[in-house]
Amino acid sequence: MFEAAKSVLGDIETEIYYGTDVVETIFEAAADHDATAVVVTPRGGSRFVQLITGDVALRLITENDHPVVVLPDSEPSTDEEVTDGDG
Repeated sequence: MFEAAKSVLGDIETEIYYGTDVVETIFEAAADHDATAVVVTPRGGSRFVQLITGDVALRLITENDHPVVVLPDSEPSTDEEVTDGDG
């Protein structure tokens, strides 16, 4: 992921955080860097998978005090139908 970002943005600083609660860890990192917003692309997956794993994307936008920008997933999830544009 870092290499993909560097290919588009050029030289960027990266830092890896570890934690047992993804949402908490993301907002700790945001606070550490005095971020004004958090940008996220949620993982795909069925609602069942999201129910089992805890919907991190939902928690990101509801359990925080930072603005969150949610970008669309670039690939459809396995439970979405893909059409050729003709309906």
